[in-house]
Amino acid sequence: MKKYFIIIGVFVLLLSSCNQNDMILYDQEPRIDFQGYSNTGDEKLGRLTEFNDADYLNQVAEKIDSVKVIIMGHALLSPLAYCLTTEKDTTTNLGAQVRFASEYIFPAGVFISWAKYTVKRPELCGKSYKANLVFDVKNPAHQFASGRVEARKMGCLVEFNLEPIEGWNTKLWNATFLGMYSDGKYKFMMDTYKKTYKEFTVDATLKNDVRAKYAAYKAGGGAPIMDDQEKPEEIVFPL
Repeated sequence: MKKYFIIIGVFVLLLSSCNQNDMILYDQEPRIDFQGYSNTGDEKLGRLTEFNDADYLNQVAEKIDSVKVIIMGHALLSPLAYCLTTEKDTTTNLGAQVRFASEYIFPAGVFISWAKYTVKRPELCGKSYKANLVFDVKNPAHQFASGRVEARKMGCLVEFNLEPIEGWNTKLWNATFLGMYSDGKYKFMMDTYKKTYKEFTVDATLKNDVRAKYAAYKAGGGAPIMDDQEKPEEIVFPL
């Protein structure tokens, strides 16, 4: 029985020591972390910003998102500034383009701050553009020390998906009247009719009209529009 008391005593001592060390760490200088705030269903992936067909039609080239930042230990007695930057995601060559404010202010008396950032719409459709959001500790304006290693960055994904869907990935494209789907074909239709797929009445009338309009586009000197195949071919609207 004495042996068990000794083991419990050692455990309590170690736990107390860890807590004291944490408090010393927190009290040395203010530290901040990213707090997991994923909208992808997977905290490891981080934040996802999506662009779709309506964004293309309305010429939305950028969107604003935000990331949650928390302070470790005690709340601040006076506001301090922190800065953000990006770090390359080594899993891809498609880097997300992200723009931040020159600095963000973490208010006194609170434990959470939201930092807004702007992402640019990707050039390619159907691809995941990635970057890691990190604290810019080398920036002279940044007034916090580094926090926990595992919380020093937040993934940022940006995607541009044109193909019209409804609900959970239910594709709407009517190949009978419009032929095989491609991003180039859909862009031509949006550019021509100034509306998205859900606003079309897809029938024989549209089939004949869009085919005629593409022929007129070509006759006027327009460059052939290619499809999305591995070996691209010119788009075709069915007869």
